[in-house]
Amino acid sequence: MTSPWWPSSAARKGAPDETAPSPIRTDHHGPIPVVPRSTRGAPAHRVAGAGERRVMRRGRLWIAAVALVVAGGVIAAVVLLHRTPEWTTASPEALREFQEGMNAEMKLYNREAIAHFKKAVELDPHFVMARIRLAQVAPGVPRDEAVRKLRELLDSVDLRPLTPRERFLIRYLKARVDSHPDRAEELLDSYLARHPKDPFALNLKAGIYWKTGELAKARATYERLVKISPNWVVGYNSLGYIAMEQGDFDKSEENFTTYKFIAPDQANPMDSLGELYLLTGRYRKAVREFQGAIGIKHDFCASWDHLAMAYLLKGDDKAARDLVDKARTERPCSERWVRALECNVELFPDALAHRWRDLLDRAGEIGCDRAGLTSSDVLIHRASAMVGDLERCDRIEQRWHELMDRPEGGEMAAIAGVMLVHGAGVRAVAAHDLPAARKAFHRADGMLHYRGSGEGLFKLFNLACLAEVEGAMGNAAAEAKLVDAIGRVNPAMAAAYRSGHFRPFGLQEASKGR
Repeated sequence: MTSPWWPSSAARKGAPDETAPSPIRTDHHGPIPVVPRSTRGAPAHRVAGAGERRVMRRGRLWIAAVALVVAGGVIAAVVLLHRTPEWTTASPEALREFQEGMNAEMKLYNREAIAHFKKAVELDPHFVMARIRLAQVAPGVPRDEAVRKLRELLDSVDLRPLTPRERFLIRYLKARVDSHPDRAEELLDSYLARHPKDPFALNLKAGIYWKTGELAKARATYERLVKISPNWVVGYNSLGYIAMEQGDFDKSEENFTTYKFIAPDQANPMDSLGELYLLTGRYRKAVREFQGAIGIKHDFCASWDHLAMAYLLKGDDKAARDLVDKARTERPCSERWVRALECNVELFPDALAHRWRDLLDRAGEIGCDRAGLTSSDVLIHRASAMVGDLERCDRIEQRWHELMDRPEGGEMAAIAGVMLVHGAGVRAVAAHDLPAARKAFHRADGMLHYRGSGEGLFKLFNLACLAEVEGAMGNAAAEAKLVDAIGRVNPAMAAAYRSGHFRPFGLQEASKGR
């Protein structure tokens, strides 16, 4: 769920994350260094000998894989693509299903991907890579169990009959699952030295650079990837988000537009371009892209979330509520997702108007604070602080601490860490300790980036919090400088702040009332 109050119930579409198995998610961006993931209920076993098993197939360009982790978180994804794919299976039919599953994953069509991988395993229960992919993307498996089963599967595989790429991918994944990132990178660098044009390996290397914040290297490696493999279209998605994170919004638009041109029949290119428009305040264009994505893929949940936020930010609350009614009727995604969408749409206007008690009453009626790191959590936390309900703040912060303390860490832990810092600023505002609030919001700003519309909008919102605090402290020049910084990214949001329509806390109103 994307919101200016940011935390999402899913991870960014493609943010690099190399943690072990997790369901793929629809609202996170671009590829991640994670090769076929594994764990499901498939029993571990040894693969038959090479003479019995190998089917090689050459043909059209096959694109594969965006596996997201987060949540998420993030997010993680791997794109698999090669002009002459080689997958070890005795069944041409299973091979076709596997390739179709990778194609679906490339499009972020998760349900279809899972169905194809299941079919591939049914057709050939000994198809190692299909079992690994299915295990990685199949939902509903607790993380600890998923990691355990993945490790068992990887340990059981006989690498001898497999292709060089398959052997590399499995060894690489095993090193990741066993928490040996240095060993994994050694394997990757060694393989790349022998196969410098292998798109699988290039994608993994680019994802590592992205994850570690080496954005220039990530960008150069993805550019090399799409040059070597022009049909690796998700590479343009990654390039778009990297450019966005660098603040190069023109280049981001160029890459997303290229992505959309190459894949006009897919939902994600339109959703990604719409996210850029949403972040930069071009709300009408954003609406058009999100509507187009939903028209192509009705259950592309990320675009429903983004469309609702575009309506809210451009002040069309009725359109946002109509969208919720449509989602409730048509059920494109889960019941939990529909409630999260409704909570964002219903609570956002109250937050914007500083109707804190109305917001809390409405949250209780809908059931918005039941659990999880969501946009609603952020809104409810702020409203609770502003009315003095610190026990409720404590409960929400406890959830954030629990997410931070999870052993797997990952993007959701990072999000929770930012929220705790930002939340300290919110508490300080409510306690009239403006110097402490300024310090917290300044610290949170250093932890935030323009990575997609969710985190990017939250960064802008946090800057607005900081600006309002500076203004309340009498620092008009500092306030103006911060609003100008917002305006360089999102002129519409800066204009709303200057007009008084968009103030996170309503401190000026409160001072007038005292």
